[in-house]
Amino acid sequence: MTYLKEIMELLGVSETDAIKAILNLVSPFPPHATIQNWTRLSTFGHDAPTTKDLWKKLEGSDFRCHRCGSQMRLSFNNMNSNPKAHRLENLEVICFSCNRSVSKKGNKDNHHHYKLAMAAIEL
Repeated sequence: MTYLKEIMELLGVSETDAIKAILNLVSPFPPHATIQNWTRLSTFGHDAPTTKDLWKKLEGSDFRCHRCGSQMRLSFNNMNSNPKAHRLENLEVICFSCNRSVSKKGNKDNHHHYKLAMAAIEL
C-alpha cells in the first residue's frame, strides 16, 4: 500500500481517482458499447448478439479471460478470426493483452503499459 501511495503522490492523483482508475482496469468493456460498435461499423457486419447474451457470456466465464484467467480489460474475441461472425459459440471472453497477442495487427508486448509506467516512475 505504501508503494501505491508513493505512485499517487508522484502522479498527483487523489485516492478516489486512483480507485476509479483501478476499477476501470478490471471492469469488463460494457456489452452495450461492444454491440454499438459491431452494429455501427461495416467491418463487423452491422450485426451483434444481445446485451443479455453478452452478459451471460461474461458471467459464464466468471469474468475471466479464457486464455490466461485475468480479469483485466475483458472483451470478446472472434475465435475464427472473422470479425463478422458474432455467434455466441464463436466468441470467447479474452483480456486486452491476450487479444493483442492473438491479433494480426496487435502489440506483441503484453506489458508495455506497465513498463512505460515504471520507466516514468524511475524518472
